[in-house]
Amino acid sequence: MTDTNKSTDFIADGVKNIMLAGIGALAITADKSKELVDKLVKEGEITVGQGRVLNEELRRTVSNHVNQGSAKTTEFIESMTTMAEDDLAAVRAKLDEIEKERAQQQDADSEKTAD
Repeated sequence: MTDTNKSTDFIADGVKNIMLAGIGALAITADKSKELVDKLVKEGEITVGQGRVLNEELRRTVSNHVNQGSAKTTEFIESMTTMAEDDLAAVRAKLDEIEKERAQQQDADSEKTAD
């Protein structure tokens, strides 16, 4: 064999090795990508399941609080029938105050959205 054949074989082997290394890198990348995607899908499924459970728990909690609030409101309204006139006047004054505060807040909110 001549030196030219040796150098050509050496270059060919080098190119072959580089191509094989590239193909190997692609194969490893594809395998690792598949593993990552599978892991992300699995974690996503777990997260969605946990979200459903938390959402149901939140609905129950809110519903309980609303029901308790409604019961307290009903109880308060029923107790007003036996209130003294001074107490009723205090309730009316407080309701007027709350209505004024809400009107002011709505005006402030309207001005903010108008800007």
